Amino acid sequence: MAFPGWKRHAPQPTLDRLGELLGNVRSAGLTVSAHTTGEPAHLTPGIELSAFRIIQEALSNATWYAPGAEVRVEAGHRPSAGTFRIADTAPTRTAQPSPGVGHGLLGMWERAAVLRGTLALGATSDGGYEVIAMLPTQLPAIPADLVEGNP
Repeated sequence: MAFPGWKRHAPQPTLDRLGELLGNVRSAGLTVSAHTTGEPAHLTPGIELSAFRIIQEALSNATWYAPGAEVRVEAGHRPSAGTFRIADTAPTRTAQPSPGVGHGLLGMWERAAVLRGTLALGATSDGGYEVIAMLPTQLPAIPADLVEGNP
């Protein structure tokens, strides 16, 4: 059974679709700017997806918890890692009650950890909030003792 509008094999998003994501967030009323430094490396699909989802979740959180804030998305590319910073200013309006307990922050931590990247987040001195993810440009090697067939 197919659902209307459902794409059976829709591709997972990559950083190439960041502009589309920012456009969607802007249309929801969030003021967002983006800045990129360095030459983007060719990333594996898993790293691309993780970076996209971390940015997406941080923007979603800013929409819910920082109404009226301005958000800046920064992507810094180096040969060994990409750094993604999503920072918002202090909200200008009171946030509406949350629709439920989410697991977005936990999901961001898990995405970074599985790639042996890092994630830092927290309040900023100006009353805003920031998320900084550093992800490797290549997937980490699997330790030999975890490879099937090794004693």
